[in-house]
Amino acid sequence: MPGGGKGTSGYVIMILGCAFLGVGIGISFTGIGACLGIPLAIIAVPMIIVGAIMRSRARAARVDAVIASSVSEAVSRNLQAHPPIPTSWCAACGSKVEATAAFCSGCGRPIQKGA
Repeated sequence: MPGGGKGTSGYVIMILGCAFLGVGIGISFTGIGACLGIPLAIIAVPMIIVGAIMRSRARAARVDAVIASSVSEAVSRNLQAHPPIPTSWCAACGSKVEATAAFCSGCGRPIQKGA
């Protein structure tokens, strides 16, 4: 399992919670067992809930990591396929012009290089 270990503790807590719940319910039907069975069952429910939350957070972290790597790969491929066009600005009118342009497309004045 990729990124294994982080969601495992959630499963362990859930399994222990289910075991405590089963034992607690099972022994609560006897006279003396009710003193131990009911508290075990009460402890088991939060354990199951916490385990489920831990497991879902670990799963969400794995999904976030996959999405982030996919997006960064897509952006990288897009930049390689379509490199940004170098641009500069006209000092006279503020229009955006290509870095290789000699004249501004907005006002027609010559573009000053290196300014």
